[in-house]
Amino acid sequence: MVGGRPRKLDVSAQWLRSARRAAASTFTAATALSLMLAGCATTAESASEEAPAGLTGTSPNPSAIPKTNLTALATDLNSPADLTITPDGTVLIAAGNQILRYRADEPLTEVIHDLPATGAPGIIDLALAPDFPTDPKLYICYRTDTDIRVLPLTLSADLTSAKLDSALLTGLPLPLDPSDIGCQIGFDSDGLLYVGTSDGGDPNAPQSLTSAGGKILRLDPETAAPPTGNPFADRSLDPITKLIYSYGHRSITGMAWHPVSHLLYAIDRGPGREDEINLIVAGGNYGWNPASRSSTSYATDGVPMTDLAIGSARPAAYSSGNSSQRMGSATFVAGLQWGQFDSDLAVSNLTGPRLLFMHVTGEVIGQPMTLDSVPPIGATSALEQHPNGSLLALTSEDGPDRLIEVRVVS
Repeated sequence: MVGGRPRKLDVSAQWLRSARRAAASTFTAATALSLMLAGCATTAESASEEAPAGLTGTSPNPSAIPKTNLTALATDLNSPADLTITPDGTVLIAAGNQILRYRADEPLTEVIHDLPATGAPGIIDLALAPDFPTDPKLYICYRTDTDIRVLPLTLSADLTSAKLDSALLTGLPLPLDPSDIGCQIGFDSDGLLYVGTSDGGDPNAPQSLTSAGGKILRLDPETAAPPTGNPFADRSLDPITKLIYSYGHRSITGMAWHPVSHLLYAIDRGPGREDEINLIVAGGNYGWNPASRSSTSYATDGVPMTDLAIGSARPAAYSSGNSSQRMGSATFVAGLQWGQFDSDLAVSNLTGPRLLFMHVTGEVIGQPMTLDSVPPIGATSALEQHPNGSLLALTSEDGPDRLIEVRVVS
């Protein structure tokens, strides 16, 4: 979703460069962690509590564990799906068919746009152009009743309106499970656009190099052309094949680039089990193959997320095993203030009640641990790190949702 910046590392290049330098000086092969976030009240005036530092499991150095305050910045949000943050700290939120703007000390405001009307909750992911605001584009994944599209919008200078440009991609498959995201977008440090897709319930799509389903695609954000280095661009005249960067995925729900190594990690949500985090390499096959069970019906029982019978399949860096945490968007948290969590991967999840913080070293991702806390925040749908170093999260609950700030306190 929204972290090149962590997860969609496209929000504040200048800030991230300094964060990367700081992270590089402290990055170690430490314990993987899962932070049990503190709960908060439903109003900004009353929602500020400090999480204690008691850990379950093996404890890292207590002095390196950050203490956090939680504050509700905005409440009464209707089905928020994603957020992105401009270099000046303005937060843009996708909520149904709306784009909302949050600024401190201002009312939550709708950004007027000219997207076509749809009965579906249309806007499902956001990413700012890497050199925003010089390039004032906001890229979105947009769900219609028949497909998913990647569309650029041009934002006005005051962020009050957005004008639709020509679509970059159309015809991406809708997820079989309506609660799945179906599309994730983000930019690498070279300014190339990556699009993670769902397999759409087609058992043949993940392993097919002519289908956009179950893929991570890479393209030029201005022309939609395949950039030099796309692994299959010279092997076929098929336009989809030329865009494929990796394949064998089920449902990409998050992407994040490591702030030091710049390697891409992707969340691939399993069918009620085996949520995966994968280190993505060009041309990599990540082994999801429901066609091994049936090529005509989408049967997933007994189908492994990574089918190692496929000789080229790459093992997952992390798997949740027989359960599913319903992992969503992810972002690397950078900054010395995060102590033990500096350069760890923060992952949202719909099962709640915690955000997952996981230590990443190459293709090794450690098992999460939990930091005990006061009543939990609940399910979350999206995460982004703010230029001030705090972490912003969107809740995803049965009822009005909130934009939450997680700030480290000294």
